Amino acid sequence: VWNDLGADILRLWVAATDYRGEMSVSKNILKQMADSYRRIRNTARFLLSNLNGFDPQRDAVAPDDMIALDRWAVGRADALQAELRELAIGLLARREHSRRELNRKLRARVRGRIPDAELDRVDDVVQTLAHEGLQSDARCAEMLVHVRIGRGHGPLRIRADLREAGIDAEAIELLLEAEVDAWPERLRALAIKRFGEAPAADRREWAKRARFLASRGFPEALVRDVLDEPVA
Repeated sequence: VWNDLGADILRLWVAATDYRGEMSVSKNILKQMADSYRRIRNTARFLLSNLNGFDPQRDAVAPDDMIALDRWAVGRADALQAELRELAIGLLARREHSRRELNRKLRARVRGRIPDAELDRVDDVVQTLAHEGLQSDARCAEMLVHVRIGRGHGPLRIRADLREAGIDAEAIELLLEAEVDAWPERLRALAIKRFGEAPAADRREWAKRARFLASRGFPEALVRDVLDEPVA
């Protein structure tokens, strides 16, 4: 790969690959990455050549001095930015969202109504809201942990939900580590609520209870420690 496509293609593939899941690589994938790299490079060259020497204080054009087409383009961009911000704040008013969740929902709301090339404005809006403190992955993660615990979910299920929301892996482990001493009691309370205080009548019933608790996201070892042995 290094000799055929160059080191930059390999670096771009590494940067673009989600290491939290299965990492796929093939000649076709690397070829597509090479095409993406050329587009990125050529776009950067075009932008830099046009912006070279540009001073906003000296060279910016006032809206009244723009030609009609430029005024329309700038006005359309501002209107789209305002619409996306209003949608995002409406979603955040209902509950906390992670960046990934908010980005995904905003894109779903406007997809089909605006060109795909303008969907990148969603990223700008989400980043701005995060900078202003209106969106916070930390608050979202704490909210998700609290809600999932209230629903009787265990650490495995909660970890998967936090990953799906795009929460940082280190933050996930810190949040779950803070709850580690409480999982046995929560598991015991869930088992009593679901099956009562009496132990399982036989191994078959015990296995049924164990499967249910495991499906709620509790580790198998913890389930074995907490569940009472069957009567027979």
